[in-house]
Amino acid sequence: MSPDLFEVLSLAARYIFALLGGLIVLYSFAGLLSRQSEHNRRSRRLRGADRVGELIVLSGSPTLPEGSVLSVPWEGVLGSVRSCDIVVPASGVRREHLTFSWEPDIGLVIHPLSGCEAMVDSVSLNVRSKASAAPMRHGSFLQVGSTLLRLRVLEIGRASCRERV
Repeated sequence: MSPDLFEVLSLAARYIFALLGGLIVLYSFAGLLSRQSEHNRRSRRLRGADRVGELIVLSGSPTLPEGSVLSVPWEGVLGSVRSCDIVVPASGVRREHLTFSWEPDIGLVIHPLSGCEAMVDSVSLNVRSKASAAPMRHGSFLQVGSTLLRLRVLEIGRASCRERV
């Protein structure tokens, strides 16, 4: 092979490889956008599937304005620090104040931690009381510390997860 032909082929190969690299990057980016849009469509269809409902702040916390909405997952911890699933930074609410879990056909069951108290619909709960005696249902009130919250439950078990009326 002559040196001139080799030089032309190597120059052409350089541009061909650069073009192939660019096509690989574009193809990867298009796939990423496609997967992201599919994820967004799926998330809109299953809106609320990762949560049971919402707690609406009625009164008692200067850092949470009245009417604020706190998302309620299937189970978790309510407290005053950001590592909790539901954060209520108010007086009388400990770092980790209570645990909760959704139980089908019962409701949202509250388990206050040691030394903590909560009230569900005017029934006082502490670590010694039987938590299932006062489960929260749609419209129930929860008092933790100085904060009063109202539970709004979403329909459970349906793909649409529409709010119950």
